[in-house]
Amino acid sequence: MPALPGLSRDSPLWSTDDVTVIFVLGGPGAGKGTQCAKLVSDYGFKHLSAGDLLREEQDRPGSEFGEMIKTYIKEGTIVPMEVTIKLLENAMKDTREKENKHLFLIDGMHSHFRLPSHGLCCNHSQPLNEEWETDQLRLPP
Repeated sequence: MPALPGLSRDSPLWSTDDVTVIFVLGGPGAGKGTQCAKLVSDYGFKHLSAGDLLREEQDRPGSEFGEMIKTYIKEGTIVPMEVTIKLLENAMKDTREKENKHLFLIDGMHSHFRLPSHGLCCNHSQPLNEEWETDQLRLPP
């Protein structure tokens, strides 16, 4: 799908020195929710669900994307990734301003998502197509 007007960028929104983003992946019943709850509790992450953000946005009065989201959901198709990324960015900005948090867990991204092309974060020290070992996650003390 071509980029939607006004929703693409040439550079990352934040530096990895400022924001840590972990995408939570796994099938139903894999324990994503359990692990997210532990990371939120133990390390202060903010857990953001793409699906929750889309559902909230479709019902928000004056939403720029509400009707589009409703149509995609009604038709059983995937909402354009640019819209989902914009909602995540907005939620992250809001969290940083109101809660002063910079650690994020994001779940609900579909399999067509390609992080580097969407610029949500920036520098990647390891290729995304390799599996990450638990000891490669550096969390604050």
